[in-house]
Amino acid sequence: MKKALIFLLAVMFLSSILPVAWAEDPLIRLFGEGEADVLGKPFPDFTVKDTKKNEFTLSEALKDHEAVLINFFASWCGPCIRELPLLNELYKQYGDRVAFIGLDFEPDDTLLDIAEIRIENKVPFPMSKTAGTGLNEYLGVFRLPQTVVIDRFGNLCFMHSNAFESAEELARVLDTFVGDDYTESRILNCIPMKASTCAFPVSGTLAYYVENESARKVAIRYNDDDGNVEFGYIVPDDIAHLRFEISPEVQPADMCYWIQADTDKSLHALSSLLDPDRNVYVYEQPINLLTYGHRVVMSVFESRTIDDQSVFILLFPDEKAVDEFTDWYREDAPDISWEYVKDEESKAAQSEAYLLHFIDQYGSPVPDVKANFCTDAACTLQIADENGLVCFNAPVENYHVQLLKVPEGYSFDPDFEFYTGDAFGEWDILVRKD
Repeated sequence: MKKALIFLLAVMFLSSILPVAWAEDPLIRLFGEGEADVLGKPFPDFTVKDTKKNEFTLSEALKDHEAVLINFFASWCGPCIRELPLLNELYKQYGDRVAFIGLDFEPDDTLLDIAEIRIENKVPFPMSKTAGTGLNEYLGVFRLPQTVVIDRFGNLCFMHSNAFESAEELARVLDTFVGDDYTESRILNCIPMKASTCAFPVSGTLAYYVENESARKVAIRYNDDDGNVEFGYIVPDDIAHLRFEISPEVQPADMCYWIQADTDKSLHALSSLLDPDRNVYVYEQPINLLTYGHRVVMSVFESRTIDDQSVFILLFPDEKAVDEFTDWYREDAPDISWEYVKDEESKAAQSEAYLLHFIDQYGSPVPDVKANFCTDAACTLQIADENGLVCFNAPVENYHVQLLKVPEGYSFDPDFEFYTGDAFGEWDILVRKD
């Protein structure tokens, strides 16, 4: 019920401030249904006629391609149109191995409308409509743009809402499904991480903390039958200093954040906030960039399995802003109120050792990795177990960690190294699956 309430509130303010082209907004996307039901399953065959009156049939396209990419769009969707140059670029690189088709999900768009989009944007691949295919209902395509990939075995193996940030991102997706080593269907739950060796700190749970000494935590109580409550912070400073923690059960690349104040409403990788000197993820939010007149809204979530891995952050400059926030929702929650509450650090159990989780770019564990924990006096060799885990029990010290060897079929950057800092901790270490 709490998440449903967040969804309701998010839709209320987003619908009033964002154009319809932003219906794919991440806050709405958080509560999308149906993806888990269709991923990994045979995709319905369909036939459409494109803007040049050529026929496109999924099963026929798979006969001479290694995969099929379908991009769902609409004429009114600005992000959809802005994504087309990126798709054009990738089509030139992969079109001989991956069939591309764009499908307009807007019932009111005509083939003539679509033809104009295709001509204006010099789209080299076919474009048509979803009308009559049943795909809108099958996928629940309400967030645009949306891209799906059907592998050579006819199974839906990848779904992505929102525009890709770069051609490199989409290339990493397509590389997963092409090549002779693709011998069975693989569900891709997220955009693969860049295949370079790096260390991502993880913790007991997904959480955030406001590090400003002047910050005070508030509880916004809806006083309904379910006892719903949301938390935020009053930060009277110019900048809110946020620190995030993520759990080891997720891929770092799965974790995204979104700031309502961003003009382009883009999703960003939480890993981009990593401060290697502190081994934490930090973000500085200017409080003067107030959204909706009185607050900053930030959402952090795992891009696919979000049920237990999401936080919704409210920041206010002062008490007046909190009053405005509660007044805004009083019509729907007449008994809404707020109060100051004590701020508590995470109660998650802290590591009493140095833990390394070795994973590949797809998030799978990598066993038998050899690593050294070094001090000025000596180095200690550690080998990852069958779950890709190294548990180094040693006195607290700022260890210099170096990789020595990975299993056959994997590789790592020989210059990779990191320091643990003077405290126990836990990290995901990314190595490449070749």
